Amino acid sequence: MYTRLENRVLLSVKGRDAKKYIHAMTTNDVLGLSPGAAQYTALLNNQGRVLFDGFLACVEEEYLLLDCHAAVAAPLLQHLALFKLRNKVKFEDVTASHHVWSVVPRGKPGGKPDVLPLPEGFSFADPRHPSLGHRVIATSDQPPPGIEAAPYAAYDILRLACGCPDGPSDVPSTEAFPLEHNLESLQGVSFRKGCYLGQELTARTYHTGVTRKRILPVIADGPEAAQDEEFVTVVQQLEGIEATAEVLARLRPATLPAAGTEVRSEGQKRAAGSLRTSRYNLGLAHLRLQMAFAAEPNLSAGETQIAAIAPPWLPVAD
Repeated sequence: MYTRLENRVLLSVKGRDAKKYIHAMTTNDVLGLSPGAAQYTALLNNQGRVLFDGFLACVEEEYLLLDCHAAVAAPLLQHLALFKLRNKVKFEDVTASHHVWSVVPRGKPGGKPDVLPLPEGFSFADPRHPSLGHRVIATSDQPPPGIEAAPYAAYDILRLACGCPDGPSDVPSTEAFPLEHNLESLQGVSFRKGCYLGQELTARTYHTGVTRKRILPVIADGPEAAQDEEFVTVVQQLEGIEATAEVLARLRPATLPAAGTEVRSEGQKRAAGSLRTSRYNLGLAHLRLQMAFAAEPNLSAGETQIAAIAPPWLPVAD
């Protein structure tokens, strides 16, 4: 399944100090990245809250590509330039000449797509979860000959089913704690690297082994409904992808309430959490784990009954 991710922006980071500089700014181990490798990572503030999240791909020793959500590209560039000082590093938005694609093989997760990479493409396995296949950075905005591009909604359903947040609507800047938003479970945090801004609180939370809230997939079950052409296409594109098998059986062309809607658990005085992004009747929510997986959770967002889904990577300790 080939999907062009039009909501992504690519920033090039070049120079003798490129890896050293970004390593000191982010939650992951950039110095350990070799050419051809990539990682999921984030930048935090001094309170240990996420400012930006994204992907770092090492093209060459002195050349990194930063793949971020379009909504945070401008403030991210400004933030990177603010602390540059005497570091030998240059930043440039290269989105006009490069495009980000998701390429997901059918069958069991971890497989390699049949046609990879795209012409003049740089590809890497999505570091967050094997079910998300590969990401390809290419100069072409078209899929390979003979391949029909899938609608973005198909990719969106896949990443929601895997419990993967995407951009500031899921990871609110200056508000989100990295562990509550699954960054360590999605390989976005190194606990062996040296200091970086926000490290102390992140490390302390991790080593206590207690994270009481998480971003989780949620779904609103309901009766069958009329299906439009896009919905049918999305389902066809996702058939055969193991990670969405359970979700597809419950997917409906309905909509969840808007992001930010409070989630309540029946009989509980305090809120269970709040909704984040969604597609059809599937979405993400920031939830208290004790309420989400209670014996009888009875969760609702507004007037809509929802149920939390435990992704396979959810830490047992939680």
